[in-house]
Amino acid sequence: MIRILFSIPLLLSPLAAQAPPTWTVEARPLVVSGGGDDNVDAELLNVRGAIRLPSGTIVVANWKPLGLKVYDADGRYQRTLGRPGGGPGEFQYNLDARVWGGDSVLAVSGSGMRHALFRLDGVLVRDWTIDAGDRRPAMVVH
Repeated sequence: MIRILFSIPLLLSPLAAQAPPTWTVEARPLVVSGGGDDNVDAELLNVRGAIRLPSGTIVVANWKPLGLKVYDADGRYQRTLGRPGGGPGEFQYNLDARVWGGDSVLAVSGSGMRHALFRLDGVLVRDWTIDAGDRRPAMVVH
């Protein structure tokens, strides 16, 4: 059923509400990413999120410096996608990451206004910006 409330269409579901998922924490980590080696590129500071791809690859949205840190399934640093700046594949603030097509990563920056699609080998596939005049909140659904 669809109802209109304050000019906003709402989809109402007859299904019962589901209980929230139960989270558990293992005594030992599955992998350890970052730190512990001499590669300063592998270091993490001010992490804002992480995703694990179907291959086991881990991508971490790191804020200082801005970039998406890529680690293999065993937690070994591979590369950084993007960098600070204002050009293609570069970020200025509010960096987050989303899985895209199983083997690619979508970087979302600037409160959802700037997007960059990367392959895991570091190649920038596409970069686009949502017009700042469009004040609707941006959300990526995949």
